[in-house]
Amino acid sequence: HRSTACPDAMTKAKEKALVRQVLPAIQAALLELGEESRLQELEELDQIEVDPLAFVAALLRRKNPKRAERALKRALAAAQRDKDQAMGVEAHTAPPSAVDVPAPQPAPEGVASAGLNAAEAAAIAEALAAGGVVSARTGLPLLRRDGDFLQVLSLGPSPPVDEQAVLRAELDATRDRAHRAAPPVMGSRPSSVPPPPPVIGKHQVPLGQVREWLEADKWDEHGLPALLAAELRAAFVSNTPLAASHLRAVPLGGGALSFARFSAPHVAVAQMAADSLQAADAVTTLRDLPAALLSSPHFRDVMAAARGVTSVGVAPLWPSAHAGAAWRGLASACEALPDLETLELRGQRLYSPDADALFAALAKTRLRCLDMTGTAHAAAVPPPAAAPGPADFGASSADLLPAEPAGSTADASAALALAMNPLLSSGRLERLRLPRCALGDDGGVLVFVSARGVPVRNPLQELDVSANGLGASAGVALAELVTSASRLHTLRLSDNPLFFSPAEALGALAEAVGRSDSLTTLEWRREAADLGVSSMGRKARCAWGVAVARMLRTNRSLTHLDLSGHPLASSRPDEDPESPPALRAVQVTTALGGAAAAHWRLRSLCLARVGLPDGCLAALLAPLAAHPALTSLDVSGNSLGPLAAEALAEMLNRKSRLVMLTARECGIDHDGLTELVAPLRYNMTLTSLDVTGNALGGDDTSSELAAYQEAPALTAAAALAELLECNTTLTTLRLARCGLHQPASPKPLETSELLPAEEDAEGDGAAAEVEPATEAEANPEETQAVREEAALVGALIGRGLKRAFNCALESLDLSGNQLGDAGVVALAEGLPHAPKLRSLLLAGCSSEAAHAAVAEAIAVGGSVVLLDLLDHPLMPVLPADALPGRAMAAAPSAGAATAGSIQLALCSNRWGAAMLWDELMPLFPPDAAAAAAAAFRGLPGATADAAPLFELASRLLPPLALARLNTWPADASLPYGGFVQWVGDFFCGTWDASAGKDAPFALLVGAMTQSHALRSMANEPLSSRVELAAAALLRERRRYFQRPPHKPTRPAAAASLCESAVGCLDTFVSALTPLEAAANGPVALAIGDAAAAAVGSMLAPRGAAADAHEPLHVELPPELCTHEYRDVLDKTFRLELQGMLRVDGPSAPAGLAHMPPQLDLLPHGGAVLASGRCQFDDWDFFCDEAEPQPWREWLHCLRWLSKGDASALYRAETDAAGAPTTRYEVMVQRPFSAGTLRCALSATQNTQEAEAAAAATAERAEAAAALAEARVEAGIADGEDEPEDGPVAEARARAEAAAIAVSGTSLQWKLSALHVHISPLFVPSGPLATWHDTEPFGPEPEPEPEPEPEPPPPPPPHIPGGARTPPAAPSAPPHPPCPAPCPRLQSGRWALSRRSSQSRAHSTPFVPQGGPPDSVGFCYRICRRSVRRRALYSWRRAWAPGRFAMRCLGRRWRRN
Repeated sequence: HRSTACPDAMTKAKEKALVRQVLPAIQAALLELGEESRLQELEELDQIEVDPLAFVAALLRRKNPKRAERALKRALAAAQRDKDQAMGVEAHTAPPSAVDVPAPQPAPEGVASAGLNAAEAAAIAEALAAGGVVSARTGLPLLRRDGDFLQVLSLGPSPPVDEQAVLRAELDATRDRAHRAAPPVMGSRPSSVPPPPPVIGKHQVPLGQVREWLEADKWDEHGLPALLAAELRAAFVSNTPLAASHLRAVPLGGGALSFARFSAPHVAVAQMAADSLQAADAVTTLRDLPAALLSSPHFRDVMAAARGVTSVGVAPLWPSAHAGAAWRGLASACEALPDLETLELRGQRLYSPDADALFAALAKTRLRCLDMTGTAHAAAVPPPAAAPGPADFGASSADLLPAEPAGSTADASAALALAMNPLLSSGRLERLRLPRCALGDDGGVLVFVSARGVPVRNPLQELDVSANGLGASAGVALAELVTSASRLHTLRLSDNPLFFSPAEALGALAEAVGRSDSLTTLEWRREAADLGVSSMGRKARCAWGVAVARMLRTNRSLTHLDLSGHPLASSRPDEDPESPPALRAVQVTTALGGAAAAHWRLRSLCLARVGLPDGCLAALLAPLAAHPALTSLDVSGNSLGPLAAEALAEMLNRKSRLVMLTARECGIDHDGLTELVAPLRYNMTLTSLDVTGNALGGDDTSSELAAYQEAPALTAAAALAELLECNTTLTTLRLARCGLHQPASPKPLETSELLPAEEDAEGDGAAAEVEPATEAEANPEETQAVREEAALVGALIGRGLKRAFNCALESLDLSGNQLGDAGVVALAEGLPHAPKLRSLLLAGCSSEAAHAAVAEAIAVGGSVVLLDLLDHPLMPVLPADALPGRAMAAAPSAGAATAGSIQLALCSNRWGAAMLWDELMPLFPPDAAAAAAAAFRGLPGATADAAPLFELASRLLPPLALARLNTWPADASLPYGGFVQWVGDFFCGTWDASAGKDAPFALLVGAMTQSHALRSMANEPLSSRVELAAAALLRERRRYFQRPPHKPTRPAAAASLCESAVGCLDTFVSALTPLEAAANGPVALAIGDAAAAAVGSMLAPRGAAADAHEPLHVELPPELCTHEYRDVLDKTFRLELQGMLRVDGPSAPAGLAHMPPQLDLLPHGGAVLASGRCQFDDWDFFCDEAEPQPWREWLHCLRWLSKGDASALYRAETDAAGAPTTRYEVMVQRPFSAGTLRCALSATQNTQEAEAAAAATAERAEAAAALAEARVEAGIADGEDEPEDGPVAEARARAEAAAIAVSGTSLQWKLSALHVHISPLFVPSGPLATWHDTEPFGPEPEPEPEPEPEPPPPPPPHIPGGARTPPAAPSAPPHPPCPAPCPRLQSGRWALSRRSSQSRAHSTPFVPQGGPPDSVGFCYRICRRSVRRRALYSWRRAWAPGRFAMRCLGRRWRRN
C-alpha cells in the first residue's frame, strides 16, 4: 500500500477488506511456521535455511485469491483463441462423401474349387505384394514375390509316401512316451508330414497383373493344388470385413460385445451389426464401436432400443472420413441411452465443435465414469501419446510421456478442457480418468475449476491426471479441488512437471492432501531420469520433505502412498555425514519417518528412487519399526547400507505386520543381507522379499583359499539357507542378478571352516569347536561330502530347502546368478522339499548339463508349474532357400515341448494341479497377464476363447519360414488356454516389465499387436526364442489345441474295483481256455471265428466316451488301445518287435555278425538299425517264423496278468452324446524276465446307473445289518442253522435280494489296452530268440501245489449255562515248564469266557489244548489277546454310531 496524504474513505474500505481477506492466511502461515520450528531441535534456525519472512510470503502468494482468478482468465483466453481459429473451418464436421467399399459376400459352396471375386483378389494381391508367401500345406513357397514379379511354382505328381518309415517313426515315438510314462496331454503322435511334390517349373506374373491372374482361377495349368483358393481366402480374406463370416459381434464375457469387426463403411455392414445386437441377450457393454456404426442412423436406433446398456467403448475414430458424423452420432446415441454409466474414449483425437456437442449431450445423461486415456485435441502438435497398450509392455514410462503443450497446442488443449465443463459441473461424475491427454497448465486449470464448481456436494471419487504437463497454476487449482471433493478417495498425478514450477504448487497440494478426510490412495510417481535435471535445490528439497511430513501428520485417511522418484533429501551418498546438508537431510527424514509412524492407517508406503543415502534411510525407517499397520514397504533405488539395514532389521524383528518388502538395486551386500535375514528366521508375517539387483556376492575374485572360504557369495548363500530353513511364512523370494556366482576354488576343499560352527544350547564356543571334529572322526566320508557340498552356493541354498521345517515358498527367482552346473544340481536336491513351490526361475545359472537334474527334481516334487529353462532346440537353423526333406518332416519342432524332460515334468505337474489350460494365467505377473490377454484377443478374427493361428504365426515368423513349417489349414484356430500354456512354456521369466522392450515376452506382445500381419524379415533364420516358440507351436497337434481332461484320481472303493476287474479277467481267461484244448481237435478250422467272437465280446467298443482312446494310466500310451481282434499283434506286439534286433547273446554263432548293432539316432528320440545281422527286424521274423494266432496271444497275456497287481483310477467324462459319465479303469501289471506286461480294463457309468448302484449298495448294507441284528436277537451263533420262517428268514431273503440287485448294477468291465514293455537291458538267450520266447507266452505252467492249511481245532462243546468243558489234552509234547506259575492266570483275571444271552454270570477258565498254562509263551499270548480285546471294547464304547458292528466284531474276537 502506497501511503497518501489524504486517503479517502473508499481507499480505507479497500484496505480493510484486503486485511480481512489476508488475515486468515497470515494466521495460518504463522501456525505453519510454528510447526516448522519444531523440526529444528538439533540446529539453529539459520542452519535449516528457512526464512520466516520468505515462508510467510510464499504462503500469501499461494493463498492469494487473485492468483486463481488470473490463471482462470488466462486459460479461458487460450480456449477462446482456439475456437476463433476454428470458426471458419467446418470441413471436419461436414458429411463425408460416399466411399465405394464393396459389401461382404458369403463364401460360395465348394470353397476348395470356387474362384475369387474382384475384392478378394485385390486383397490377396496386396498381401502377396507386401511379402506374403503361400504354401497350401506343401512345405513349398508356391506363391512368392520375387522383385517386381510373383513367382509361381509348377508342381508334379506327389511322390509315394514311405508308409514303413512313417510307421517306424510313430512306433519309436510311442515307445519313447511309454518308456517315460508321458501323459497323453503332452501330445499323442509325432507330426509326420508327407514329402513335398517335385517342382517341375517356375513362372512369373507381373505384380500389376496378379489381381487378374487370381480372378482367372487357372490353378490346374501350373499343377497347383485345388485347395489353393480356399487357403488364400482363409489366410488373407476371412479375417477382414470382406468376409461375411467375419462380420459378427464377439462376446467378451460378462454381457460385453465387441463390434471391432464392423469397420467397413457400408450399409450392409451396419445392418449386420444391428442384427447382431438385436440377437444378443442381456447386453450391458458395447465395446470397440467404429465410425461406420456410429454414423449409421439405423444402428443408433437399435442401440438406443437396447435396454440395460450401461457401458460404451469407442474404437479410435481418427484418421477417418466419417469422424465428424461419428462424434455427432455418438452424442445422440449416448443421450438416448437412459442407463449409460461408463464411457470409454481411449486414444481419440477430436476437434472443439465435436467435443462441445459430445459433452453437452453427456451432461444430460447419468454418466458416472469417463475414461479419456490418451485422448486429446486433434490440433495438438506433436500428437499426444496414445493410451499405453500391450505393445508398450516393457517400455519405460519416460518413453510414453507426451510433450508438454505450448503455443497453439496449449490453446487447443484448453479448448478441449473447456468443452468438458457441462459434464464436469453436472454433479454426477464419480470417476474421471484423463492420463496422457496433453492438458497443459491452462487445460488443467479449466478441468479442475469445472469439477470444483458443482453446486451440491462434489461426488467425485477417483481422479487420474497423470502425464498431462500440469504446472503451478494447475497444481494450485487441483489443491482446491482436493479440498472441496469430500468423497475423493483416489488421486493419481504422476509424471507431471510440478517440481519445475515454483514451490507454491507443491505446498498447496501437500496441504490439500493433509486436510482431506476421504483420500485413501495417492500416486505421485516421478521418473528417475528427471532426478538429474530437477530444478529443486537443497533448500527446496528440504521444504518438500517437510511438506510431506506435515501432510502425513495432518491426514488421517491415507492408506496407500507412492512418492517414487521424488527427491526427499538434500545430501549425497558421498557427502560427509557431519556436514550441515547431511544433518539437515537426517532431520527431514526423521520428521518424515515420525509422521509416517504416527499415521496408523497407512498400509502401503513406496519411497523408491527418492535419493536417500544410508543415514537418511535409517532415520526414516527407525520410527516405522513401531508402526502397527504397515504391510508393504518399497525402498528400491536408495542406498541401503549398514545403518539402514540395521533399522530395517529392527523393524522386522518387532511384531510388525509388514507383509511385502521390496529393496531392488539398493546396494545391499552380504553383510546387509545377513543383517536382514537374522530377524526373518522367526518373523511370522513377511511373505514377500525382493532384493533383485543387489551385489550380494560382491566382486571379490581372489583365488586364495582363505578368501574363498570368506567369499561374499558363500556368506550370502549361508544366510539365505538359514532363512529358508527357519522361516515358515515367506512365499516369494526374488534374488535375480544378485551376484551369487560360484567362486573359483583354488584346490580341493578339505578344510572344515566352510561349514558354520554348530552352537550348543548354552552357547559354549569350545563345545562348538570340538563337535565337528568329533563328527568327522566318527564318519569322515560323510563329513567330507558335506564340506564339499557347503562349498557350493547352490548347495547351501538347496540344503536350506532340504532342512526346512515347514517351507511355504511358492516363488523362487535365482536367475542371473552363475551357480554353475554342480551348484544347480545340488540346489535341485532341495526342491522336492518345497511342497508349495510353483514358480522357479533359474535362467543363466548353469548350462544345459544341469537341466536333467532340475527336471527330475521338479518331477519328484510335483509342485513346480513354471520354469524358465528350456530344453535344447532339436531342429537346426534352416538356410533361407533350403527345401525341407523327409528328415525335417519327421523331426519335431524347434524346442518342441514334447521332446524334453523339463517340459514333461512341467506338464505332469500342471496336469496334477489342474493348471493345464487357462488356469495357469493367475500365476503370471498381473501386468504380463493383462498384456498377453489383450494382445491375444486383439488379433484379427479373435474371440475371448480362440484366435486364428495364421494371424499369430504370421506376425512371429518370416513369411518364407512360415510357409515351410506350417502344416495347418489356414482357418485353424488356437484356443486361449493353449496360448496360455505356450506362453508359460517358452516365455516364463522374461515377462518382467523392468527387462525392457528387448525381452522375449515384450517382443512377443509387440509383434502380436502390430497392425500388419506379415514379417518384413523374409530371409531371417529361426534364431530368437520368439521364432523357436512359434515353430514349436506350429508343430504341435494336441497340447496347445485340445483342452485337456482332468487328471484321473484314485476312487474311494479302489480295492473292490480292483477285485471286481481281476475277477472279470479270470472270466476272460476261462472263456478262452477251451479254445486251446480244441486247437488240435477235428474242429480246429472253426476256432478262428469262435475266438474272434469271444475276444470281441471282451474288448471295449469305440466311442464309448469322448476320450476312450486315452487310457487313464499314463503308463499306457493311447496308441495301444484295443478295440479289434488283431490289436494284440498289430499294436501291442508290433510296438516292441518292430525295432532294433536284440541278438547280442552269449550263445550266438560265431559266423554271424552278432556284435553290438550300429544305430542311427532319430531326432524324436528313437533309433534305427544302421548295420547288423540282416535286413529284417523282430516283427518280420516273428510273423514269418512263429505264425502267431491272435486268440492264443490274448490267452497267454491274460493268463499271465490274472495273477498280477491292480490299481484303479476314475474320471468324470462325457459320452458320445454329450451326457456326463464316469469312467473307471483298472490297470493290471505283472513283471517277467524281459520286462512288464500291462493291461487296462475299463467300465463306464452314467448318472442314473451310478445313482442306482449307490442305492443298491446302501440297501445291501442295511439288509446285512438287519440280518445280523435278527440273528443276535434270536440267539443264533455262527454256523448254526437258521429257521425257515420268522424274522431271521425274512431278513435273509431281503439280504439275498439286495445282493442280487447289487450284482445287477455292477460295472461291466471291458479290455481297453494291452502293453508289453520290454526293458532296454533285455538280451534274448539265442540269436533267433525274442522276448516272445519268455515265460508269459509259453504253454500254461502247471500250478504249484499250495500247502494244505492246518485244520482249526474243534470248538469246545457248548454247555447250557455258558461254561466250556475243557477238551482232552492231545499227545503233543508239553510246553517248556514255566519257572513259576503265572499269578494272573491262576487268579482267573485273564481267563477267557463266553457270555451267552441266557446267562452271563457263569465263567469257567478255559484251558487250551496241550495242558495247563505252564509256559511263559502261553501266558504272554493270553495277556496280549486280552489287552487287544479290552482295546476293542473301549473303541466300541467310544463310537456309538458303529456300536452294532463293533458288537459283532467283539463276538468274533471272543470266539477266536
